[in-house]
Amino acid sequence: MYIKTILEHDYNYAEYVVTDGKNDLKCMCLSVPLSNGQIPKIGMKVEMLYAFSINSIKLKKVSTLSNEPFKIQSCSYFGYFLQAQVFDAINALVKVGELIISLENDYPSGFPKHIKINDFVEFFVDRIDCVLEDIIY
Repeated sequence: MYIKTILEHDYNYAEYVVTDGKNDLKCMCLSVPLSNGQIPKIGMKVEMLYAFSINSIKLKKVSTLSNEPFKIQSCSYFGYFLQAQVFDAINALVKVGELIISLENDYPSGFPKHIKINDFVEFFVDRIDCVLEDIIY
């Protein structure tokens, strides 16, 4: 995951388009400036994506998936409808393509027992934040 586009940047806030090379998400970043004094640049690695204000996560049956099992549909400036695969049920991590998104804010104890690794889920999210990889020199 890396920064594809910098939409806005100032001393303590930034907006980026983050990509895995195929899938793109607009996200907010509050991890600027980086502790080593660097400013964000296109191509900089993103350590993690965090989803906030998830609305009703639903298990998606494999038989109802289209040819593309992952979906990113913009609903508002930062809001999305996502169809993702469970990467880690205990830590509430999902993948959309190669974008790994933590849902730990809404699921601090992991997903409910009926949602397991490799299941597909869909949900609405109000905002996605990102944390940049901190490169130390």
